[in-house]
Amino acid sequence: MHDIRDVSYAYKGKVTILPQVQGDFCPACDELVLDAEESRRTMDLMLAFNEKVNAAIVDAPRIANVRQKLRIDQRNTRKSMHKNAGFTLIELIMVIVILGILAAVAVPRFTDLGGDARAASVKSWAGAIRSAMGMAHSTALATGISNGTVTVDGVNVQIIDGYPSATAGGIGNALANTDTSDLTATYDGNSAVFSPASAADATTCNATYAPQQNGIPPTVVILVTAC
Repeated sequence: MHDIRDVSYAYKGKVTILPQVQGDFCPACDELVLDAEESRRTMDLMLAFNEKVNAAIVDAPRIANVRQKLRIDQRNTRKSMHKNAGFTLIELIMVIVILGILAAVAVPRFTDLGGDARAASVKSWAGAIRSAMGMAHSTALATGISNGTVTVDGVNVQIIDGYPSATAGGIGNALANTDTSDLTATYDGNSAVFSPASAADATTCNATYAPQQNGIPPTVVILVTAC
């Protein structure tokens, strides 16, 4: 669920609130997915809090004592820090941990989105198949052709028992005016199977058109168990 929330963040026993974090919140698993810009903003807030906590832990009198023994004054300290500016080990570890968490959460999420998109495409095609079947059937009834060829939107469609046959010249031609650029069609003589070209296994992600049999109108079966 996309939302904007204040998120609690803890570091070394200290807790702060990261305000107005925008992303996809999972109410079931309590996970959060951020886009790139929001990830950078949130990471900056976390690192700033880490520095604040680390600074509070530093023993100031001890550092002053060490400086005195080493004869390092405040100016030399600033010069040294400026010359060797960079990330602390803690900050680097935090960045690695955060990137690891984001990768663990985001990669499966994006993978799932791909499967959801393919499943949605199959369902959309199933609706297009039913629509094309209905138009061809209506044309067959209007022309009185139960077995033969009818013309639908300028395309010849093979008709068997009043409905498109499960062939490229039947239901395939009936879908000629439908965008099938990402569609793979397989005809085995008994049925027509339509699946996404990007599906890893077409047998678990498809819409199947089965022609009329024994007086029963054609059916379109959707299978999206593993898209």
